[in-house]
Formats: sequence, C-alpha cells, structure tokens
Amino acid sequence: MGSVRLSLIWRFCQEPELQHESRVNLWALHMLAACKNRRVSLLAVTELFVCRPHWLPATSGSETVQKLKNAKEVKALKTILTILLGITCAAVAQTQTPNDVPPGHWAYDAVRSLIERGYLEGYQDGSFLGKRPMTRYEMAVLIKRIIDDISSQIEDVRNQLQQSTAASQKSIGEPEPEHRSAVDSADLAKLQKLIEEFKPELAVIGARLDQIGAAMEQLDLRLSNVEGIVADPEGAFEAVKTDVSKLKKVTVGGYVQARFNLFRNDPDKSDAGTEPTDNFSIRRARLKITAKPTNSSSVVLQVDAGQGAKGDSGPSVSIKDAYLEYAFAGDPALGLMISMGQMKWPFGYSVVESSGVRECPERPLIVQRLFPGERDRGFLVSHPLMPKGMLVFKLGVFNGVETKFKCPNNNKALVGGLRAAIGEWEFGFSGFLGKGIIDDKGALYQQNEDRKTRWGVDFQYYGINNLALKAEWITGRGTDGIANAAALRDRISGGWAQLAYNLRRDTTFVARWETMSEDPKYVKYGRRTAWNIGLVRYLDDKTRLKVFYQINDEEKEEFKNNNLVCEWIASY
Repeated sequence: MGSVRLSLIWRFCQEPELQHESRVNLWALHMLAACKNRRVSLLAVTELFVCRPHWLPATSGSETVQKLKNAKEVKALKTILTILLGITCAAVAQTQTPNDVPPGHWAYDAVRSLIERGYLEGYQDGSFLGKRPMTRYEMAVLIKRIIDDISSQIEDVRNQLQQSTAASQKSIGEPEPEHRSAVDSADLAKLQKLIEEFKPELAVIGARLDQIGAAMEQLDLRLSNVEGIVADPEGAFEAVKTDVSKLKKVTVGGYVQARFNLFRNDPDKSDAGTEPTDNFSIRRARLKITAKPTNSSSVVLQVDAGQGAKGDSGPSVSIKDAYLEYAFAGDPALGLMISMGQMKWPFGYSVVESSGVRECPERPLIVQRLFPGERDRGFLVSHPLMPKGMLVFKLGVFNGVETKFKCPNNNKALVGGLRAAIGEWEFGFSGFLGKGIIDDKGALYQQNEDRKTRWGVDFQYYGINNLALKAEWITGRGTDGIANAAALRDRISGGWAQLAYNLRRDTTFVARWETMSEDPKYVKYGRRTAWNIGLVRYLDDKTRLKVFYQINDEEKEEFKNNNLVCEWIASY
C-alpha cells in the first residue's frame, strides 16, 4: 500500500498545472503519514530528498532572493528528513494482521497497511473475509476515513510550511503571498471526484451519525436521571433497596404431602368405625417461614393445614413450630445457641426427623406412642463440644406434655442428649425426665405422683455403596393422652431398623422392621411388630413418589390389618 500511494502521489506531482509549493506539500504529507504509521522506507526517503527530483526548481539563473528561499526550503526538508530517519530507525512496525490473510498472500502488505492507518478493521473473531463483496457503504466509510486523515495531515503540513515561509520572508524582507486557497483545491481535485461518486453514501453515513449523536444525548439525559434517582438517599431506589434487603432476611419453605390410604381394619380406626378404610387425604401441608433479623438471631414459624394421618380429622390449621433462636458465634456449629418457644423435643433420631425427608410414610409405633405430636413448649440450649459438629450437646426444659394439652402442673421435663459424627457413622444418646402423667382429657393421673422417663440410642451408617443403615431403640414409661388408665404407668420398649438401597440414581428400595413390647393404647394385642416395604421414586430433587405396604402382626390377637400407602410429596 505504501508503494501504491507513493506512485499515485508521484504521478500527481507530475501535473504541469500543479504549483511548486503544492508538490512540496504533498511530498511532505506523504512522508509525515508514512512516518506516523511507521511504514516509510529508508530507500524512499533517500530517493525523495537526498537525490533531488526533477520537479524541484534549480537555483541556477535565479535571483538572490529565490536562491535564499530555496536554500531555506532545502534546509527545512533536510531537517524533516533527519527526524523521519531517526523515527524510522527507532520504531518497529507492530501490526495485527487478520488471521485469514497469511503473510504469503498477494494482498497481505496492502491489508496490513490499511489496518495500520486505521482505514480498515477486521471482525471480532480476528478474520478479514477478503473474498466477501464490499458494499458501497463500506467503500464510503473507507473513503471518508482516508479523506479525514489526509485533510488533517494537509492542514498540519500547511501550518508548518506557512510558519517556515513566514520566517524566511521575514529574514529577506519579502511580502507574504496573499492567496493560498487555490493550492487546497488543486491538491484535493482527484479526491473530490471520489467524494462526488460516493456522495449519497456519505450523506447517509452523516445522517446516521447525527441520529446516533441525538440518541446518545437522550441516553445521557436518561442516565443522568437514573443517577439522580440512585443517588437520592430518600428516593424510590433506596426504598426498594431497603425492602429487598429485608426480604433477603426472610426465607419461605415447606412441603405438601398428598396420599391415598388403604387401611384394612386399622387398630386406630376399628373402635370408632365411622370413617372409610380407603380415602384420599392431605397428610400435611406445611408452610415454614424463617427470618433472620441479625446474623445471630432467627425466628421460625411453621403452620400445618393437613387432615391428619388418616384423613379423619378434617381440614384444620395449626401452629407446629414457633420459636426464637440466638447463636452467639453467628453459626450454631461454632458455638452456643439458645432457643425458646414451641419446637420438637431434642430426642433421638425419629422424633426430630421431618416428613419431608423421611423414607417411610410414618414414624415407628414406639415413637408415636411415647412422643405424640413430637413437639412441646420450652427452652433449649445446644453447644458443639467438638469442631465441625462432630459432638453436639443439647439440653432443654419443657412442659413435658404434648402441645394440644395444657400443662396441668408446675413440674417440668428435662430433655436432651449427645450426638456424635465420626466418618460415615452417626450416633445418638438421649434422655427424657419428667413428672405427672395426663389422660386423654388432659387431667393429671394420680395427683402428680407418676414419673415419665424415656431413654434412647440410635445410629446411622452411610459407608456402604448405595446402601444406608439406620436403627433406634427406645424404652420408657408413662404415656400421655390414653384413656386406658391401667396402662398409663406401664413401661414399654421398642425399636426399629431400616435398610435403604439405591436401585438406581432416582429409585430407592426401603425395608423397615419395627417392634414394640406392648401397645399402651391396645394392651389386648400384646407385642406388635410390622414390616414397611416400599419404593421411593425421585422425580427431581424436590419431588418424590412413594408406594409402601405395611405388614402388621399382633401377638395376642391376629387379624387382617395390613396397610397400603401411596404418597406424593413435593417440597419448596
């Protein structure tokens, strides 16, 4: 490209009507432009300025003033040559050539030179797409960039030469030429033809630039307005920001548990005989709200709108959990935490396990009898005795009765225990010490003299591939809420063991065996045992389908009371 431009300007300078000063201007322009882009060759500089071209006027036969003038021009040109040579020798051309124009390509130098001068640009992926046809608009943009570049450089050279000529004339006492505009028209005569050819496209580009400028002004105005709204400490943005900050401190969750039950002479239903043995029900519909006013304090509220275990209680709304927590270290796993309100008893594994994560549809019988409702009102302290929750101690003071009963005395129950996690093993030891047993009406049995105790141990193991093992054993006496007064003080014991095996990533086989030495609600049955066998299908990480069949066995009175449960549960 540099040689092409050199040839064009050389031919342009041969025009007989072009004045001498115009030739000087154009050659100086070429040298400045080439120097600016670090593409001038030493050979071209030597040929142009050291070897005087035939179009530079000779000094022989001229007047003394003209000699002096030419001498000063030659001196100025030599000065420019020295600067150009210094810059050219010191600078190294650095060009980013498109990746689809290899160095051996016949147009490599031309493309590289045009990109150096800022006339052409490649695409964002580094390609040039030289075989694609060029539109008239793209050609117009190229011409406009060349015109702007040349016009700017002509103006710079003209100013420098005017300063040099003025200094020369001042030194020899000659007047400054009066007319300079004719030189500009002659220099741009051929470029004007290109302007006329692409005048429509250049006009369109100019109009588009005007539109872009107007759009930018509107955008700047809008941006100023937005900045004003954002910066206003009492504006709408700050109000929304405050509201969002509050909402981030509140989380909402829960689950819905829908069932179809098929009970064949279920013991809990046989006495009443008023409900069908097969029905659809909403076992649980939970809404749990957790708020964190600060990093250390929390408030938990959980509401249930289900129909009960067998759909016999009808739709009802009740408060399951409502308590406050405060973690002194900010994280319960790092330090002391206190809780107060209505919450689950911190006993064993099954009592605190949520229906939202439990494999089998219901808790074991021994848990249902000794911990009806699983909840009480009281104050709880928990503290990790080892880092990372490897050993946690919990102890609480509670009323000691189910939440549906009012506490009939001033006696309180102590509930707590230790839980340890060692590798793939988890262990728990729990205790419950209380006084005062109540019957199904909420009245005290034998004037507060009876004591209630529960002791339990449990373990969980997750070390076998695709297999999880769980087991728990509980013993206790003094069962609340039973009409059979003779069985209120009887000691019972029982436990369960469960195997869960992942048949596939989304399907788990579950088998649980459970036993209870005596059912205080139905003493006539003696020991009760049961198998819960079923499948859990995970539709996704929030949705599960369960199909379980329960095989029941009574020691003293055997009858057909096996159960089928189909459940669909989704958490949120």
